Amino acid sequence: MISVTGINIWLARRKTRDYLNDLWIGTVWGAPAALALTAVTELLLNLPSTALFWLSLFAAIAWSLRAKDPARARRDLCATAAALLGVLVAGYLLKFDTTRLPEVAWWMNGVLAATAVVMTVIAAGSSRLIVSARALEASEQVPHGDLDHTRAV
Repeated sequence: MISVTGINIWLARRKTRDYLNDLWIGTVWGAPAALALTAVTELLLNLPSTALFWLSLFAAIAWSLRAKDPARARRDLCATAAALLGVLVAGYLLKFDTTRLPEVAWWMNGVLAATAVVMTVIAAGSSRLIVSARALEASEQVPHGDLDHTRAV
């Protein structure tokens, strides 16, 4: 958390915005989605997933670089992580006998479900940022000569 915050501050203070910003967003917000995907494949499908982790993290970074929009990339990656965590919790509860689960399994599933909710809230907040930014961008594109300030309302 501390290193993420420090790099976020450094990126914000730079005079330019370039591929490093998008690379960082893809790394920070792609890692939870990659971990959730590997948990699904390991726990539910019994597939080794080390290579899948790196492949999915690379795909998240590539998506962020392609999108070139931090709010959109954060929204999409958080929504992906939330969906995968939901699949993980639901799949775990369906795969294993819930009458024999130890208490710690319920706690872990609760934490994973809560994390999915938090990721959904972050994604929804990013969506509001995108809508606000687009509305601001659209209002700035209206030429000042086209506005009729003399008309009564």
